[in-house]
Amino acid sequence: MKMNDQEWDRPRVDSIKGLGTSWYRRGGSYWTKRTFATILYAIILCVGVLLVGTIIININHSVNTLGRVVLWTVVVSVVLVSHYYGFRDMNPQRKTVPSSTGRTGAAGAGMGTGVAALGGSGLAGGLLAIGLFVGVGWFTAMFVYSLTRYTSSTEVQAVQAMREWYLQRPEIPDSQRPRQFRHATLDAIGR
Repeated sequence: MKMNDQEWDRPRVDSIKGLGTSWYRRGGSYWTKRTFATILYAIILCVGVLLVGTIIININHSVNTLGRVVLWTVVVSVVLVSHYYGFRDMNPQRKTVPSSTGRTGAAGAGMGTGVAALGGSGLAGGLLAIGLFVGVGWFTAMFVYSLTRYTSSTEVQAVQAMREWYLQRPEIPDSQRPRQFRHATLDAIGR
């Protein structure tokens, strides 16, 4: 039996949210999902920026000079802080995956606020506007990181675990490995 025809251990490929198991081979399915996500994040970012811009312009025209100074100070501060936390939390190279604990409650609160705003509540509408300002940083981070090599810390961790798996099995020939886990690739990134 030739070396290339030998049956080798198959790694367990974990499914990643949004990518499934396509991250393992990084073929057409993977890049289709990545492209779709990037376009979706770009649309979300554009709509968010458009809504934030509309709100700022409307408020800006209805306040005096002191009000404008306060408005722009608050807006710039909130947007900068949201970008800091958005990029920090979404960074694919982070060693830990952000916890989703408490997000279900926040989603429920957001749904209730949205319904109240549709019902004509000015306070609820204001809270949604503030949430939109805060969200711009996350929208930007999601879009920017969708353009990087790996889209999430979960994908980074899965790839690193798979690299380790292949490093422990140097006898598996390159013809039996996905391109990102071939010997030359592993040598280039430093074993």
